[in-house]
Amino acid sequence: FSVNFLAMKNALVGLLCFWIWAYEARQTSTFMQGINYTWTQTPHRFNRLGFVPGYTKGSWNTSISSEANFYVQGGSFYKPDTLTYDIRMRAIASPSQVGFYEGTYGPKKATGHYNFKHSPHHGTEDPPAAIHTFVTLNLTEIGLNGYETYHVAPRGFYISLYKHSPTSATVLGLTAGIGEIYYEKGSDKLAFEINFNFSPAPEPTRPKEGLNTYEAEFIMPYSVFGINNGTVHTGWHNYGYKYKAGIYPKDRPPRKYAKMALFGTPLMAAAVPTLQSWKFTLPSTFTYPGFDIYAWGAYLDDFQYNGRTGRATVDAIGWLSNEGAAARKLNVNVNMTVSLVQFKNPLEHNSLCYAAGAVQGKIEPHKVKAVCKL
Repeated sequence: FSVNFLAMKNALVGLLCFWIWAYEARQTSTFMQGINYTWTQTPHRFNRLGFVPGYTKGSWNTSISSEANFYVQGGSFYKPDTLTYDIRMRAIASPSQVGFYEGTYGPKKATGHYNFKHSPHHGTEDPPAAIHTFVTLNLTEIGLNGYETYHVAPRGFYISLYKHSPTSATVLGLTAGIGEIYYEKGSDKLAFEINFNFSPAPEPTRPKEGLNTYEAEFIMPYSVFGINNGTVHTGWHNYGYKYKAGIYPKDRPPRKYAKMALFGTPLMAAAVPTLQSWKFTLPSTFTYPGFDIYAWGAYLDDFQYNGRTGRATVDAIGWLSNEGAAARKLNVNVNMTVSLVQFKNPLEHNSLCYAAGAVQGKIEPHKVKAVCKL
């Protein structure tokens, strides 16, 4: 019996090289800038909404793309309807300043109680389906140990009534995003907060019996930034708007937004915004309080940055419409959180990525590809 120590050494070296390669930081990543969609003919109840991207493909100095499953589904259609959509992502790269890791939280399920009351604010005995949790990552294992600071941004999201629940519901509130991020200098651990909330009401023609509880499913793809010579500043904004009742009302403009100002560190050459979270709440005083949705959007637009002052502005657009043949009065409250990620030196790559189109009927799912050109 003999042992080939040279062969064992080569095997171990090969395994070690594979281990290092497998956990090496990515040089580029795509992350969410938002999504919006509009039905063509009529509003619909809610079944699912989201886009779940795969890993970013391509090289930062050639071309970058991200393929995703896009989901929007309402209730049963009494006739075919067409949905138009616009998905926005951003890709950046600067190997000397930032590395990335792309991961996914979920799918996770939560049980909630339908709200038959006149208010979307549930009491302790009538909670909606919600997830509030922390994800903890080992920075060495994901290849991002040793950076000066860290950031985590959503790459997409997914909210769905789970298959064992009724097929659809009207909507009182939707929330998705990443909250607080925790890192102690010199630590090998990074923790961040995940928040989801789906608050529905039953469809008016359905009886209350047997519809007291429901299950919702949530997914959050995310991108971890490891940053050298950079900073992160986060701001948030609340705003609201109202729509009157009417027959095909014309007071529902295509978007409502807040012009947000983000104050970063002066003398930083480059910066990008990340959409961290959004929350929509629809107060109601009706017997059946929920709303069908005709159009919905949460995205960033018109980003402007001054490297000398470190100040940026961005349109944080959160809009929702129930326009239809007989639209009820609608109040919309929106909360959006945006981070400004700054870099001391210019970025080698910084581009917006778009996927837009139209699809008819239920989307189970619809494949989209966002291409980020140099």
